[in-house]
Amino acid sequence: MNLSKRTAIAARAFLLCTLFLLSPSFALAATNTQELPLRLSCVLHLHSTFSGGDRSLDRVVEEARKNHFDVVIPSDHDLMRWEYGLPPLRNLVKKTYEQESVLSFGPHRYLDMLNRAEALYGDILVIPAVESSPFYYWTGSPFDGTLTLNDWHKHLLVVGMEKPEDYRHLPLVSNPHAGVLSCALMWPALLIITGALVQKRTLLAVILILAGSGLLAYNYPFLAPRFSQYAGPRGELPYQTLIDYANARGALTFWAHPEAPNWETPKRIDPVDVVTPNYPASLLATQDYTGFAIFAQGYKEVGAPGKKWDKALLDYCRGERTKPVWAIGEIDYGESSAAINEVYNILWVKEKTKHAVMESLKAGNFAAVQRGKNWGLTLNEFSISSGKQKAVCGQELSYEKPVRIALGLSAAGAGAANNRHPVTMHLIRNGKVIKMIEAPLPVSLIYEDTSPLPPGKNYYRVVVEERTPHAIAFNPVFVVR
Repeated sequence: MNLSKRTAIAARAFLLCTLFLLSPSFALAATNTQELPLRLSCVLHLHSTFSGGDRSLDRVVEEARKNHFDVVIPSDHDLMRWEYGLPPLRNLVKKTYEQESVLSFGPHRYLDMLNRAEALYGDILVIPAVESSPFYYWTGSPFDGTLTLNDWHKHLLVVGMEKPEDYRHLPLVSNPHAGVLSCALMWPALLIITGALVQKRTLLAVILILAGSGLLAYNYPFLAPRFSQYAGPRGELPYQTLIDYANARGALTFWAHPEAPNWETPKRIDPVDVVTPNYPASLLATQDYTGFAIFAQGYKEVGAPGKKWDKALLDYCRGERTKPVWAIGEIDYGESSAAINEVYNILWVKEKTKHAVMESLKAGNFAAVQRGKNWGLTLNEFSISSGKQKAVCGQELSYEKPVRIALGLSAAGAGAANNRHPVTMHLIRNGKVIKMIEAPLPVSLIYEDTSPLPPGKNYYRVVVEERTPHAIAFNPVFVVR
């Protein structure tokens, strides 16, 4: 072979190698921002006999395992107690109503049973959590039939606390272990002192000392609640207090069912009316929580394009929030009529461990899925890339135009057979839909956004909808220019 032929062959080989190295497929495979090689399925917010459910914790975990979930996060109620006392001795003349809960059974028992359930099945991760009602307040009067319990169903999910004492001291209005030391509660000591001073009058002294001792014992350990249920609404302060408490202990917090309508109209539970307006506005009025439940009751006012979730994400991009807000799927199994597999989450994780799952939940490396009883959407592919970088939900890229959104979906389940279900894909940048694509399943697309991004931090997110209830909500990917 002469020199000119060898030179031509070498030149063609060099050209082919250069084209391959610069091709999109190579670029996408070359430098992921952070490798998360595993995908796990996670079901969140399940109730057991610890808080009024009809299934034991073992049974709940077994149901999750039968439905092929990798991670289960039971979320029983932490405390189901409310009290109403008559003034001026509200702590003495009062009615207390209590149902089963984690704190009434004992948080040590709860954690022990979760660990036992995980050990029993072995191949499923069990992460502790509770559904929390930090605050409620009374209006009206028991004497004219207008007594009303307000905001009892305004809930947060607290995920990942491992120590019994962390549960025991949760800042809840009816938790006797969560108050602050109050010298005012030591007032019965004055009766004891007075009795000692009038000891010549034996009967009076005995009455004063006995009464003072009894009341002093009743007020022990002299802890007053941070917030009183008799002083009216306190805005978001009790909820922010719980969020801060959980953050200090390495736990995660999610606003549960912010758009739930079932307690907006007062319900009479004799002799009390119970009412809780839905609370999408709370997501913008609180800070540093992990996220909110977009499915099943958080999409219309919070998760839909341009709504409150996008407002919170834009606040984060502008530096007005220290943390982004993530959207999660909750099933409320045991209290709702939904089957255990109708709402769940797809997690991208480093490895199948509790620590890796908590890290991915904290970082937003997951998507929320809602499906029907007979079939559901299957995620085959998702990534957002720019230049040689590729990311999944919750990750961040440096901007090199264009930004590419890759998405692959199909249908699975008995109801999916021979049926090309149409889906609508909303591609969202900085709170606005930049492209809406309708296509039948299965679908595979790569969309390139060639529009220049403004300087600073931006985000892309995707929502996929079929006819209700089938949907997938992807947490955002941030792109920094």
